[in-house]
Amino acid sequence: MPPTRSTILQIQKTLEKVCGPTSRHEAETILQFVLNCTRSDLYSSPAFSVIPDEMLLSVEGIIAKRLADDPLPYILGSVYFFSKDILLTRDVLIPRTETEVLVETVLKREHSEELSFADIGTGSGAIAAILLKERPQWYGLATDISRKALAVARQNVSGHISFACVDMFGAFKPGSERFDFIVSNPPYVSEAEMAHLDNSVIQFEPHSALYGGIDGMDFYRILAADAGNVLKPGGRMYCEIGCDQGAKVSDIFEFQGWSSVEVRNDLAGRPRVVTACQSFEESNPF
Repeated sequence: MPPTRSTILQIQKTLEKVCGPTSRHEAETILQFVLNCTRSDLYSSPAFSVIPDEMLLSVEGIIAKRLADDPLPYILGSVYFFSKDILLTRDVLIPRTETEVLVETVLKREHSEELSFADIGTGSGAIAAILLKERPQWYGLATDISRKALAVARQNVSGHISFACVDMFGAFKPGSERFDFIVSNPPYVSEAEMAHLDNSVIQFEPHSALYGGIDGMDFYRILAADAGNVLKPGGRMYCEIGCDQGAKVSDIFEFQGWSSVEVRNDLAGRPRVVTACQSFEESNPF
């Protein structure tokens, strides 16, 4: 039974070729999964100071898949996002740390006790899951064109939530639904960028959740043009963007008559979230 600490270092060294600076974190995550323990347990609990021999085969199997570029969250079937473990299958995009900025923005700006929102293109349901975990009195509608994605989302989201298999706003009748705000992390990778994605992304993650059209702007054009039909007067929009898309996405919303269009940066100082209001008032609703 090898010592846990030396096993972590060995896994870290093995994984450096595929995940570089995150190899230590992935090594710890693999052992936490196999041993069913916390990160603190790995370093401080005598019960987890060595790796049982029968568990080494599981560790080796995970490493073999990871060395083939298979993303660790898919291998383990879950990923920790914001404040919750999100269950995953290969039918949904892996939630990224950058998307936590989108969630934080909504939680900081929406203060009313009872609000309704639509999560357009929910995928795994990660965004709606966190919003309703942090604001259990809110009501959400999670939509996606993929029935398989919605099956995953249903496992992750609890609370006052409904689900609909629709293509953006195609099944909504104007005025039939009225939400206080819309949140969306739409596909935004351009055709040129698709060719340069990391192999672990292009080979394993669903293309429909990535590709945003030739210029990556297709879904923002739909959001800007049609979201107002399902929002209450003065309703708000929150959407994630690519790190070089702030100006383009802002222009799209401003062209469609949205006001108070703003870009918020992520922790690395890169544009990551666009917010806007379906209102022509000069005062900032945020």
